[in-house]
Amino acid sequence: MGSSYFSNLIYNKSEPILFTSGFFLLIFTLFILIYSFVYKRKSFRTVYVVLFSLYFYYKTSGDFVIVLLGSIVVNYIIALVIDVADSKRLKLFTFIYGILINIISLAYFKYINFIIDNINIILSGKIHNIDIIFPIGISFYTFQSISYLTDVYRENIKPADKITDYAFYVSFFPYIIAGPIVRASDLLPQNSEKLIIRKEDVDTGFYLIVRGLIKKGIFSYYISQYCDLIYGAPANFSGLENLIAMLGYTVDIYLDFSGYSDIAIGLAGIMGFRLRPNFNSPYKSKNLTEFWKRWHISLSTWLRDYLFLPLTYFYLRHSKNKKISLLHSYIFATMITMFIAGLWHGPSYKYIFWGTIHGLGLTVNRTYLYFTKKKIRKILIPDLLGKLITLTFVSVAWVFFRANSFDDAFISLHSILFNFDIAYLMPFYDARSLFSILFIVSIILIFSPEYLKQKVQFLVSESPVYVKAVIFIIILQILIQIQTESIQPFIYYQF
Repeated sequence: MGSSYFSNLIYNKSEPILFTSGFFLLIFTLFILIYSFVYKRKSFRTVYVVLFSLYFYYKTSGDFVIVLLGSIVVNYIIALVIDVADSKRLKLFTFIYGILINIISLAYFKYINFIIDNINIILSGKIHNIDIIFPIGISFYTFQSISYLTDVYRENIKPADKITDYAFYVSFFPYIIAGPIVRASDLLPQNSEKLIIRKEDVDTGFYLIVRGLIKKGIFSYYISQYCDLIYGAPANFSGLENLIAMLGYTVDIYLDFSGYSDIAIGLAGIMGFRLRPNFNSPYKSKNLTEFWKRWHISLSTWLRDYLFLPLTYFYLRHSKNKKISLLHSYIFATMITMFIAGLWHGPSYKYIFWGTIHGLGLTVNRTYLYFTKKKIRKILIPDLLGKLITLTFVSVAWVFFRANSFDDAFISLHSILFNFDIAYLMPFYDARSLFSILFIVSIILIFSPEYLKQKVQFLVSESPVYVKAVIFIIILQILIQIQTESIQPFIYYQF
């Protein structure tokens, strides 16, 4: 029995730790009990959270925790050198060196086999692939490291005084695996100040954790199973089933990722740290530009501040015709930014294609906004029509994101367009009644008015402690009952 408990503490490749797992809930309960005694002392709190975060990362990635530690040490030193450099040339050289180190590290672990595969197309297979599994979360903490070095170079922030402070920022367990991508300017000042855990922060944190567990553990869990079935062999299913899979994945990826973000932000809130929201009802957007202001906000703002705006500035600075350069610079910067956004999600042409078509969509949308006045736009494309067009575009794009290959994506879309029969709707409901109910309820929840969501949050947050305990126990019991198989990892773990 003792060895069994001990084995749970060791990394298991087949069972990485998840926020929805019983083991995490157990160790987090123990963690928060000790945290309640040390959080007022900054030095103890920082070291304690760093050690727990590193253990949490070890439980997800095993020996790759060494890569994380290496990244922390290297970037901490580079930031200090940038800060104390006595010449602009040395400061710039060190900054570029630091950015390249991070990009090369990410490229090696995540994209080396993708690069080799493409070289082999040219060289007829003369290079062997390297057996590398990239560390979970490397895309997220690499982007955080790049933003940290950039902000230090721009003198927007001072580098962390101690390596433990920087380690706290990079490895903070609520977001180390799948975001949000947090800026050092948001978290480091909170950790350096006297930490006050307010009741409203704890109440809101509890609500977000419960909401995230419901999104991921109940709705996303069931919907994803159906999507996996259809996208496993789309040619074997009708147009109606492929359409529901397309809409189902649109719902699934939002519930899964926003659910993770809710839990991450909630955990941080309970500990006294305030993280910014990562989603803001993105499927209610009236156009694609608005969608990217509401979807994965931490990534979209990162891309805007550290890629899109510098590219725009670069284009304008080197342009001869300033009159037409504003729109051209937007197109140039948008296409490169969205290409990289697609590639960031994984070493696959389907992700690059997904990012590229979003870039084209944003370009068309921006051009339309550029050449039309607000009053005319409201007549040409009313808000409701704009929302339908945007949701349709986003949903179709998700097919290429989710499908196992381009062939499967086109087969699925072809089936939707040419093999659709509404007569199958009721038989489908009869055969998959639980899925259908959860799917319909999830859509209602996603598109419900904001004031209703706020009212629910208020009722849950302001409820007595014993009511919160009952709610949490009920949610856990539901999770245990419906998850007959091993818990499915969050979608964005793979990115």
